[in-house]
Amino acid sequence: MTCLFSYSATAEIPITLPPSEYIGKVQDQLMVNISAFVTVKETDSVFVDKETFRFKSPEITLSVNQPVKVGSTGTVSASFTNPLDVVLTNVEWFVEGAGLTKPRRIRGR
Repeated sequence: MTCLFSYSATAEIPITLPPSEYIGKVQDQLMVNISAFVTVKETDSVFVDKETFRFKSPEITLSVNQPVKVGSTGTVSASFTNPLDVVLTNVEWFVEGAGLTKPRRIRGR
């Protein structure tokens, strides 16, 4: 994630935040808070601001090999591309749908 903080009409400070800095700290709905604390040397004044950013979830692709009839079983494939340079472990899928009395939890491989 790259953030640009503008503090005048002509200056920006780019900040790159690698996944290792925010994994395990992301809040609900894939949100992360970033705070800026700025001191103006010449006036000794302080500026503080906080922004909330939401990460975009990866696109999940679902595919069914053949139509499934009511009351029978079928196979659905689900996949996504990991956008991080970190290997995902202990992945779990939660499946909900018409006809399921409760969500199903499927552990990834």
